[in-house]
Amino acid sequence: MNYTEITTTALKFADREHDTAIQDLLPMMLSIVESRINRRIKTLQMATRASLVMTTDTTYYGLPSDFSGVRDVQVNTPDGVCTLQYLNPQQMNAVTDDTPDAYTLIANQIQLHPARDDSTLEIIYYATLNPLSVTEPANWLSAKAADVYIFGLLVEISAFIKDASTGAVWDQRFNDELNILATDDQKVRWSGTPLQIKAR
Repeated sequence: MNYTEITTTALKFADREHDTAIQDLLPMMLSIVESRINRRIKTLQMATRASLVMTTDTTYYGLPSDFSGVRDVQVNTPDGVCTLQYLNPQQMNAVTDDTPDAYTLIANQIQLHPARDDSTLEIIYYATLNPLSVTEPANWLSAKAADVYIFGLLVEISAFIKDASTGAVWDQRFNDELNILATDDQKVRWSGTPLQIKAR
């Protein structure tokens, strides 16, 4: 489903097809729904990759604007690939020359130890949803699970019209669908038999 189909369906379910006040607020409500979704799920469809060339004596680099969580950080050097260990900011403050290669996240930046040059930083991270709008009418979630959007919008519509009992019903369905998405993602990640090495 696309933006128009999702918003129209939500208005029909709420019996608010002719409520211009709610229609005007739909973009803001949709933004609230997407914020809830971004905080709740981290699926394979949200995983993406970013890379940048590291510069001498630089240990802080900006995170992508759509960053929502990290999966893996590595440095590609002329000698090979180095996977970085996560340290919390306090641990990073105490690093020494003997500390293994590491990273931490601070204020929309990634801090690395040690500084490098002639290398490429590669981050596999979870990206936030591409926001739905009239000009960007679809994303992977609207195609895969449009009901999540619909139930989320019905929660916000119910809150606006101060119908707490109906809002609670839609909120339960919204959360149930998010849980299904998370469970399905786990099944995809761990399905199949383990890889085996066979002797020749």
